[in-house]
Amino acid sequence: MINFKFNGTEQFSRKLKKTVNGQVVKKVIHADGVKLQETSKRMAPVDTGNLKRMIRNYIEEDGYQNRTASEAEYAVSQEKGTRSQSGTPHIKPAFDATKNQFIKDMKGVLSDE
Repeated sequence: MINFKFNGTEQFSRKLKKTVNGQVVKKVIHADGVKLQETSKRMAPVDTGNLKRMIRNYIEEDGYQNRTASEAEYAVSQEKGTRSQSGTPHIKPAFDATKNQFIKDMKGVLSDE
């Protein structure tokens, strides 16, 4: 399984929960998480389609956290490659492609408050 996590978000998350409309924040987290999942699936190499089907999206921490994971047992080898085969990254490039929109969306939520 491949996971990306921002470190140092606990304080930020607590502040968001206290100062911002939580439902709006949760909607942004969910919507942008779905975009990350869809982008990952579009970028995933397809042989049997299993890798693409195994990319899952989870909403956690009462809606304040999104986790998109590639759960195929060979996902890490596919993402990073092995000694004998180069990888075909799909999770990290999808994250890179969607993170700026997420930041923009969160800034919009924060500036509306």
